[in-house]
Amino acid sequence: MVKTKDAILYLLFAGGMQPVSGRTRLQKMLFLLDNECGLDARSSAKFNFEPWKYGPFSAEVFRDMEFLENAGLVETNRIGPAAEPEWSEVEELSQDYADDGGEYASEQLFVQEEFFLTDKGVQFVRDRIESRLPTKLKQAIADVKKRYNGMSLASLLRYVYAKYPQYAAKSELRHLY
Repeated sequence: MVKTKDAILYLLFAGGMQPVSGRTRLQKMLFLLDNECGLDARSSAKFNFEPWKYGPFSAEVFRDMEFLENAGLVETNRIGPAAEPEWSEVEELSQDYADDGGEYASEQLFVQEEFFLTDKGVQFVRDRIESRLPTKLKQAIADVKKRYNGMSLASLLRYVYAKYPQYAAKSELRHLY
């Protein structure tokens, strides 16, 4: 039985254990795993996504991440406030929209975060998760990470909003896309 926590851990493990930058990116990557790779069809894992401020959002992701951090399997590196590389393109698009007379998306102090496995987390994945996950699911998770982890956040949001417009309905950034 694959759980949502297993999917998160394997996502962080896949592709040479590159960190995932930002909560929004993590949410969107897990959303795409759910919707494009049939995570819930291949396992008992199912994130319940709903439309929210930056597109698809699942509270389960944050609960699972908090659990995994408390267990010492995942670590969050908080890089700093505002003007981080991940948000720079989104902020530029928002400013362009404001300059054209549109309503500026609410200004918030964004804290850039990177999520990665601790040594304990790597060992846990190798010992307890890697052998349990079906090969096709491991490949699907690795493919999602490879395709979307290096993509700019603005490009990732454009893709998600275009392909799943019902999840952009409450987004503060939907006017950009």
